[in-house]
Amino acid sequence: MSANKSTVKKLAFQGAPGCFGHLAGHLFCKLKVPELDKLRGESTTDIKYTPCQSYDEVVKAVVTDAVDYGILPLENSSVGMAVRSYELLSNNQIALLADLFMPTRHCLIGLPDTKIENINRVISHPMALKQCRLYLSRQENIEVRPYWDTAGACFYIKRTQDRTVGAIAGEAAAQAAGLKVFERNIDDFPNNQTRFGIVSKIDLAMGAVKTQFPDSPRLSCSVELNRADYDLTRFLKDTLSPSQAELLNTISFPIAEKPWHYIYILELKVDSSAETQAIWSKVRSLSEKARILGIYESLKPILDKAG
Repeated sequence: MSANKSTVKKLAFQGAPGCFGHLAGHLFCKLKVPELDKLRGESTTDIKYTPCQSYDEVVKAVVTDAVDYGILPLENSSVGMAVRSYELLSNNQIALLADLFMPTRHCLIGLPDTKIENINRVISHPMALKQCRLYLSRQENIEVRPYWDTAGACFYIKRTQDRTVGAIAGEAAAQAAGLKVFERNIDDFPNNQTRFGIVSKIDLAMGAVKTQFPDSPRLSCSVELNRADYDLTRFLKDTLSPSQAELLNTISFPIAEKPWHYIYILELKVDSSAETQAIWSKVRSLSEKARILGIYESLKPILDKAG
């Protein structure tokens, strides 16, 4: 029997080192990559991480084979969906390999030799700022500015050595940039979480499903409806009945070239391969266009047990 092929895997995430997407990548590599390696007869010897400025850059890196995997935020428990991630999933030849839920604990961060009362401007990713709105509303005389990334905001402070600027980011980002944490757990809600999706080229994701169908599968797909024939309510009734599938999410975004027409993203928890195939057959036959965005297992149960 031949030995497994040794490989170095590459993973792209949006943000600077230490951001929550980077941490999600670490978890994915720990929990899922060994299983994927086993299915492909490989052995990963190292992981190389590629920070990206935008979600679009993450997807481009996957599509062009610059990396093996990409990390995209899908939704946050406090502020909702990352719609751009779903647009990219729908419009590119990529698919979901897994999802995982990360506790998201934000901190107020600054230079080690400054004082919290010296900070008069706070910067962070817009989604992070939304998750800390109550905290920020209580800070008098502080200007709030969006920045491209949470950890990137920390590295900006490190680079500029500006003692009047604070960042909102996770503790790992503060450590990566060598900064000081002034206040922890400043999120509006203490159980704040972000759900991340791990994406790859379609052949890798679908190959993993064919080799080993998930024990607790989730099905994500994009759908375009002929509105003259179907509205969403009737479509969902006809596709999901009489199955026991649980509808986890529906997301929609407009088709720019077709006014008032939408792409719908359906995320379902299904029981088996047979139920998945039956639902997908109905979705495909009753829609104008449809594409599977992933058949995968959520890593949340594993993380819950570990926690």
